[in-house]
Amino acid sequence: MYFIFYCIFCFYFKNRYYSTKKCIDGDDVISKMEAVPRMPMIFLDIKSSPEATDFGPTLKKYIKEHYLEDPESYNKEVKELELLRQTATKANKDFIGCSTLKKYFAQLQFLQNRFPMGEGEACAVNFTWADVYTGTWGTYADLKFEMSAIMYNIGALHSCLGAMDNRLTSEGMKVSCTHFQCAAWAFQHLRDEIQTTSTDMAHELMNYYINVMLAQAQECILEKSMVDNRKNSIIAKVATQVVEYYRQAVKHLDPQGKVQLYVGSKQCKEWQKQLQLKIPYYECVSLLYLGSHSEEQQRWGERVTYYQAAAEKLNEATKLAKGEGEQVQEALRFTMDVVGGKYNSAKKDNDFVYHDKVPALETLPEMKGASLVKGIPFNPNDKEISGEDIFARLIPMETHEASSLYSEEKAKILREAMDAIEEKDEELAQFMASLQTEELFTKESGRLPQALLERCAALSVRPGTIGDLTSTMKELSGISLDVTEELNDVYVSLQQEESSENEFQEQCGKRSPSLIITEISKECERLKEANSKAEASNAELHRVMSVQVGNLKILASSPDDIAKSLPTPDLSEADLAAADEMQRLLSKVDEMTTQRGAFEQELRAVVQSDDITKALVTIKDTMSTEVRLPCGAERSRLEERSLNCRASRLLYDLCRAVLYLLTFAVELFTNNCNFSHRYGTYLAATCVTVTYLLFIVQSWIYVDLHLFF
Repeated sequence: MYFIFYCIFCFYFKNRYYSTKKCIDGDDVISKMEAVPRMPMIFLDIKSSPEATDFGPTLKKYIKEHYLEDPESYNKEVKELELLRQTATKANKDFIGCSTLKKYFAQLQFLQNRFPMGEGEACAVNFTWADVYTGTWGTYADLKFEMSAIMYNIGALHSCLGAMDNRLTSEGMKVSCTHFQCAAWAFQHLRDEIQTTSTDMAHELMNYYINVMLAQAQECILEKSMVDNRKNSIIAKVATQVVEYYRQAVKHLDPQGKVQLYVGSKQCKEWQKQLQLKIPYYECVSLLYLGSHSEEQQRWGERVTYYQAAAEKLNEATKLAKGEGEQVQEALRFTMDVVGGKYNSAKKDNDFVYHDKVPALETLPEMKGASLVKGIPFNPNDKEISGEDIFARLIPMETHEASSLYSEEKAKILREAMDAIEEKDEELAQFMASLQTEELFTKESGRLPQALLERCAALSVRPGTIGDLTSTMKELSGISLDVTEELNDVYVSLQQEESSENEFQEQCGKRSPSLIITEISKECERLKEANSKAEASNAELHRVMSVQVGNLKILASSPDDIAKSLPTPDLSEADLAAADEMQRLLSKVDEMTTQRGAFEQELRAVVQSDDITKALVTIKDTMSTEVRLPCGAERSRLEERSLNCRASRLLYDLCRAVLYLLTFAVELFTNNCNFSHRYGTYLAATCVTVTYLLFIVQSWIYVDLHLFF
């Protein structure tokens, strides 16, 4: 009995102890590590140019010989370029200095498309830069050397600006992270796109710079994650990636490698010491947050393992930090307090309360890093970066040729679009005409159709039409009887002639039949057959006339009498809704036509205003550049596709609405088939029209409507 009470007490004490500890423990890692002092960042020295460059004589000579223009008229541009270089080579370590470097780089890119300034080319001028690590001067008559030096300085200046901030605020962390990512892209671009012979910009050094800048950008994100109290597992992944970047950077500092030859053993050892200190330190941070994550999962043994490993890594970092500055020592002391407190507390809890097995670190799953950074590029063709093109007045002949090809392509696109619009307009007009929607009733159609009024007017100006028609029919009947009697007489005469011929042959013998009698017999048979058809046609005509005489009399009366004679449809709510829907669709068709006209005007304006001559100047190989659709015209083409898609759907809905109304019209016509007293000729013609329209509409519905795409 006492043993049972003891077990219940231990279980209760264990849970109460854990919940109370979470509430009052002041050494929680989330609330402590966010205040850890920041580790110092690595930044690069900026290259200097001890000598100015004189662009004037070389550029002016080329302008005179190649462009056939007055070189003296470009004195302002040359001075502006030289002043920009002077400012860029002595740029201040601030945002303005960074903008100046990027502007000068963009102008150099524009310059190389107008002047051959490569090594050994006509406009090559000397550029002198000092090596960052040896201090020796290097002079090369190659614009690429100048561009590589400027791009290096862009990356170096971004690294300086990122390292200058103390990163104590969220905004400061974001700014530093952005600077380091911009620096990483600058070195990537220098490594991959710009070839250089200078040792301080060698390929191996660029790889080192890139990894260091990405590591420091990831480090800023780690600091921000700790301040924002992100999940422990996420912070651990971010810290693991910081370690991975620094490890990649250390690989490039191999004493047997080329980097030491380029920068010297002293600088290489200094970098190695800084990185080898940060690697175990951020391993400690990663393990610390993994321990906190295990604590959240109530895996007490794993927590002890991670905290113990974090303490070991921190001790390793402390040994490597001998001789480092106060900022590093303060960060290590702060972290030691947090890690030591967490480890001692976790070990005591597990020894006295949880008794969970403490696994070896090697048996626990390896944490994979999560890279959240990449190089941030800048676009030299962006006008906000490059400013106005200094030599905008100089347009190379190749650019003129490419611009001419581009103009031809634009004209071709415009012609195709205009032809397509015209074709679609014609098809739409034909389609709407085939529907004859103006002949269909709607709930507002309270007046007689115009076609019916025209027929009434035609009859009213000829009051004797019905009498004349009756007299003509009687006359036609008399003629038909006379023709029938005459044909009968001819037939009797032929029979008599045949009998006489037979008697003659019995008395005198056989002889050849008369050709005349034979032809007359055939003609008589033909006329008799034609007369039979005429009699049938006359009979049908008389039948129709007997039925339609009353309708003709109605048509000859006043419009009010005609309106009283026509049927009044009994429209249900569904019928009225269908009529409203049809009117809505018709208005949509009008709107679609208006949009198509607006698209045509916009396309014309975009194509006519699009001039890529200046843009082509910024492309190195103008003649090999693919002629592309201008962005405005591309947007217009996408709008055209959207209009076509909406048109196909709209016309399909319109077909459905018309089909519904036509079906109702046929039903109304079928239920009121007394022609002679109620509808007259107009409704009879409507029946034929309705049947025809039904056929057309059904045909259009079952076709894919590809004519409208």
